Amino acid sequence: MSQQETLDCVSITKRLLVESSSSANEFLDQLHHLSSIVSQSSQDPDFRQEISSHPELIELVVDIITESFNIDIESETIRSLYIRLFRGALMLTRNIVVIKPDAIDLPLFLLSIQHFSQKATKDDPFYLKTLEVYIQTLANMTQTLSTGGEHLLDLIRTSFDAFLIRIINEHENLKLPFLFFLNNVFSLQEVVYDFLTFEKFDYFCEFLLQESEKNILNDEGQTTHTLLSLISKVVSHESYNKWISQRVASKDMVQIVKINQLVITSVESWDNYQLTAILSWVWDCFKVFSASSSEMLRSSEWDETGLNFNHANTIGLLDIISDLCKFNATKGFLNHYNGLEELIDLLRVVHENVERKTLKKGSEPKSVNAVNSKKLFPQVKSLIIEILAYLTHDSVEIQDKIRDLHGLELVLSNCMVDDNDPFIKERSIVCLKFLLAGNQANQKFVADLEAKKTYDDQALKEVGYEVEIKEGQVQLKQLEDLKNLQDKISSKKNAF
Repeated sequence: MSQQETLDCVSITKRLLVESSSSANEFLDQLHHLSSIVSQSSQDPDFRQEISSHPELIELVVDIITESFNIDIESETIRSLYIRLFRGALMLTRNIVVIKPDAIDLPLFLLSIQHFSQKATKDDPFYLKTLEVYIQTLANMTQTLSTGGEHLLDLIRTSFDAFLIRIINEHENLKLPFLFFLNNVFSLQEVVYDFLTFEKFDYFCEFLLQESEKNILNDEGQTTHTLLSLISKVVSHESYNKWISQRVASKDMVQIVKINQLVITSVESWDNYQLTAILSWVWDCFKVFSASSSEMLRSSEWDETGLNFNHANTIGLLDIISDLCKFNATKGFLNHYNGLEELIDLLRVVHENVERKTLKKGSEPKSVNAVNSKKLFPQVKSLIIEILAYLTHDSVEIQDKIRDLHGLELVLSNCMVDDNDPFIKERSIVCLKFLLAGNQANQKFVADLEAKKTYDDQALKEVGYEVEIKEGQVQLKQLEDLKNLQDKISSKKNAF
């Protein structure tokens, strides 16, 4: 279809929708012509590019979007045809804004949505279909945002209008384009800030959590990908700390942490700004749950529901920290905020107040009383030791600090099977290896413990050491097999 034919068709569409009501036949004829243009604009990139650069056509489309629904139509048949024709014009707009996102002003477009929802017949079969095209158009309009402004903040507030969010929540076809739109506008920091400080965020949070649980936890395709991108922009914003810190006691906290855990651990890289923002709220929340958990674990009177709540949140937060340890900035952050002290304190409390479980019966340690033997706090020790291993690797400073905090004994004590903490033995042995590597003070400390028969030296053999007494001094000796292997590796490296 030529550009002039397109212009004539859109002009007639405007007349039918804006100027006066017409007969059913006129609407049906125009629907046929307009549908051909919409179809061509969807399938032919060159045609789409051509009509998107035509000022007069753009002006007509804008007039249709902003001036329709200003007439009263008594006939139910005509009203239905009117909505269908308007939807066709809106679909053309949706295709145009892919090329020219600023073809229509966002505030005007938002007013059009509000006007449509007030004037259109809600039980008309094309009512929801038209809303779907509206939201698809919003998503297309916001694909290439480079700057913010008050209109975008107004757009966010309008998008969380109770009516619109209820409609979106009730109709599956509206959810994905709405998430596309949000993901686009959240690329702007000022929009995320406004979102997190907006009074209706809690209302939307229920929707977001519901969709995340249904899609992210079940890995449901495109919706999952969009949710991951959207939530990652929220949790890595500096304002998120204040928002989530106010909700640590809410019933939704476990679900919030679980979703955040899945999102954060699925992202391969963060910049330093994002990483600092994430670590700030994760660490603040962890300290709250760690303190509460420690109090419950030490007490003879404890609330099982409360302990389970603390445990679920603690596990999620520790898993996030463990995953973020792959970044050097995490080590610096935890070192600056006394992370080792907090982690080792919780490790000690769990170790001393929760019974170790093995396949053998009657293996309850004497230090664990009958009350504490009923307490469960699984996987926490294993995750903490994994984090300590990350932090210790190639760091003499942290090796020494863990020894000074008496964390070395705790790691040694967990070099054994514990069904509460799968793979804790293996993780403890790796951590012990890093703690001893090239550190004479740590090796001597462990040798003294072994000489007193405080620990089983099997763990030391697994990391390549044994205790020996030389000239009256207790020391660790590197096993010959390991030493020979290291010498061979070293000689091969030197050969190159």
